[in-house]
Parts: sequence; structure tokens; C-alpha cells
Amino acid sequence: MKILRADLYRGERSVAVRFRENRRWLVLFGMAAFGGALAAPVQAISKDILPDVGRRLTISGRQRMLIQRSGKLVCLSHHNPDAHRLLMAARESIELHQRSQAALREGDIDLGLVPENNSQILQELDRAEQLFNPFGAAVLDAVERRTVAAENLEAIAKLNGPALVAMDRAVAAIERVYRNQDLSEQRAMLINIAVRQGMLSQRLMLQLCLNRFNPADEDVFNDLFLAMNRFTVSLNILRRVSPQSVPPGAREKLVNTLEGADELWKELRIESSRATRRISGLSGSDMLEIDQRFEELLKKSNDVALLLEGAAK
Repeated sequence: MKILRADLYRGERSVAVRFRENRRWLVLFGMAAFGGALAAPVQAISKDILPDVGRRLTISGRQRMLIQRSGKLVCLSHHNPDAHRLLMAARESIELHQRSQAALREGDIDLGLVPENNSQILQELDRAEQLFNPFGAAVLDAVERRTVAAENLEAIAKLNGPALVAMDRAVAAIERVYRNQDLSEQRAMLINIAVRQGMLSQRLMLQLCLNRFNPADEDVFNDLFLAMNRFTVSLNILRRVSPQSVPPGAREKLVNTLEGADELWKELRIESSRATRRISGLSGSDMLEIDQRFEELLKKSNDVALLLEGAAK
């Protein structure tokens, strides 16, 4: 199994090829937010945290986390005899992605979004939806079957990257059009760095799970370590820069939250590296235990993002 084949699309340079060439760009600029427990994968976004521009960036960024999360849940289902709970959570992630994608275009009062009228953003959102649809279909196929076949995992491995790249382009367009209106460029940058950590926490677990499915796949292995390195670099940037960007009253809590995330990540990085060396021997229970730790990391990443967003008011 190869994750991304050059013949994915005929007649033009494929999205798959562009994704392989732009993995660093994807990890540098990907962002996600607000993951939670399996039964409730995404927390509600408080309407008083950010004006519409910040919320639009946050929700669009969350879409990438949902792509990674839904794929991760299906993959974990493949390795566990009791897959129902995981598959239902995957369905919830797909449904939330679909609702949020519509809200980014058409507006949604509950999500605090007004209809989008910028043609460039709408074009990128449409493109992102086109590339998400086959990925979402692979996830929902496994949900409907109530079992995960090898072809489901092969499709998820092949399609999640192009879907992420397309959504990255949409978020970049949103930031380019709306920054400096209600959110300064510097503040947007810090929030983006913070919220992408949530996406990376889910991507790391997805790649580790896909590595368990096919240990010989070098693309999965390389992407896993690229994401690990990017998480480390981004966390170091946040620890070094973000405390000076918030009011003094919020600084101590932010520093403490970042320190907690750093301590957990140091443990998880070692644990993940060790897991790759014995990947074929990991059981479904082992994978779920590791995922619980990544869920803790996701929550800590979200806490950092919320503190930065709150300071942007």
C-alpha cells in the first residue's frame, strides 16, 4: 500500500503528488481545535471568545482535525473486536465536518458564523469539499458495514492527505482575506500555531495506527516522524513567544498550561518512538491506551488555544 500515488488523478499533476511535495507546508500551516472524548469528540465553541473572523478561522481549522480524527477512529476500530463505539464516534466527526463546512459557506447562528461572500474563499471551500467527499465516503462505508476492511484503511491512508491540503488552502484564504480586521496578523499566527497542535495530535495517532496496519509502508513511517518533529518545534515556539503576547493576568495560567503540555509530549514522544520499534506486536488494547494519552495531549493543546483566543478579545 502506498499512501499517495502519482496516478490518483489523470490529466493533471495530482493532488497526491502535490501533497507529497508539500508535507512540510501542510504540517507548518495545519491547525485544529476543540477535540474531546470519543463520545463527544468536539466541544462547543463559546460565542464570546472571538469575533466572527477568529471563529471562522477556528472552525475552518477544526475541519482538518476532524479529518484526522475520523480516520484515526476507523483505524483503531480495525484493531479492536468491539468497534461499535469507535465507529459511532467516527460518524459523529464526519457529520460535524459536513455541518461545519456548510456553515463556513452559508452561515450558522449556533456556530456564530455569517454567510461567506468572498468568491476566492468559496472556491477554496468547494475544492476542499470535493476532496473531502471520497475520504468521508471511505469512513462512512466502514461505519455502515460495522466492520473495517483493508480497503477502507487503504482509502483513508490515500485520501486523508489530499483532503488536508485542500482544507489548508481554504483556511489560508480565510486568513489572507480577513486578518487585521478583528484579529491582528501576529495574534492570528499565534492562534494558528496553537490550534494546529490538536490536528497534529490526531494525525500522530492516525499515522501510528496505519503503521500498525502496514509496518512496511515507508510513507506512513516518515509522515509520523515529520509530525512528531513539527509538534516539538511548534510547542517550543509557543513556550518561547506566546507568554509575552497575553496580558499579565493571563500569563501565569498560559505558562502553566504550556508546561503541562510539554511534560506530556516529552513522555508521548518517547512512547511513540518505542511503539514504532515493536509496532507489529501491539494489540488493539495497546493502541487504545496510547490513544488515551494523545487525547490528553489534544485537550492540553486546546486549552492553550482557548487561552490565546481569550486574550485576543
